Amino acid sequence: MKICLIIPIITKTFIDEENTRERFGNYVRPDTEVDVVYIDYGPASIESRYDEVLATPFVVKKAEWAAANGYDAVVVSCMNDPGVEAAKEVLKIPVVGPREAAWNIANVLGKNLSWISARGITVLELAQDAEKTYNALLKDGKKAMKEGANVLILRCTGMT
Repeated sequence: MKICLIIPIITKTFIDEENTRERFGNYVRPDTEVDVVYIDYGPASIESRYDEVLATPFVVKKAEWAAANGYDAVVVSCMNDPGVEAAKEVLKIPVVGPREAAWNIANVLGKNLSWISARGITVLELAQDAEKTYNALLKDGKKAMKEGANVLILRCTGMT
């Protein structure tokens, strides 16, 4: 099986491709190949709905490319799921967005869900200071749990 992981931004330094392939390797069958690709045009990061709208046509184009090049499935690596619904409309292979997947799994795990984020840190800054990001997530997570959340969902795939 071949899975195409689409990074819906143009900032190629944002994701460590080898590390991402290795991490995916822990969750897929040994005969599954995961390739990381970026969109050709679009935003440097997705920080807003505007950025999401800018990325969407290029995500769909890259998903179409993946289907035409023998990939069995597409995963779009952004919790906003840019282009996921549109790609599902035009492709015959599975297209998965992490927001949709996380939401479905979270609903099985508990009843009080909360999206948490590293408030005050932009997407491109997330990996620059892992401790700062961790502490911001911890603070937001504790607040959500204090307010009754029993399942926490990260608001950005860049936080993983």
